[in-house]
Amino acid sequence: MGLILLLSSFQAVAQSGPYGNEWIVPGQSYYKIRVTQDGIHRLDNQYLTRAGLSNGTDPRRLQLWRRGQEVAMYVGGNQTSLDPSTFIEFYGQRNDGRLDRGMYKKAVDQPQPLYSLFTDTAAYFLTVAPQLPAGAWRSQQ
Repeated sequence: MGLILLLSSFQAVAQSGPYGNEWIVPGQSYYKIRVTQDGIHRLDNQYLTRAGLSNGTDPRRLQLWRRGQEVAMYVGGNQTSLDPSTFIEFYGQRNDGRLDRGMYKKAVDQPQPLYSLFTDTAAYFLTVAPQLPAGAWRSQQ
């Protein structure tokens, strides 16, 4: 009986940890951006409107995410309302073998940690926060 209780408590602890998707806000739209090369990436107004953002959206409310971490980005052009001059830039990195690590008993068994076995394409997610994020920064001219 004690063994069953002990095993049950281990299972409860294992299931109580974070899942890695806590950054997702239910009901909020996310736009997937695929990155295949390391470097600065620019999303112009045409790209943003094709993705589904409407003119008039406050670009300061935009947030970019990868692997559950917010990614810093620069908003250029009109910084208060999405219009033809607005663009965002961010440093993006192609996919690596970080998520493949879980397939190996020991990390040293992974043949190449810098490259994924499945794809070089990394997924970034752009969203519009309901209000100006607390960590938002403003550029000084």
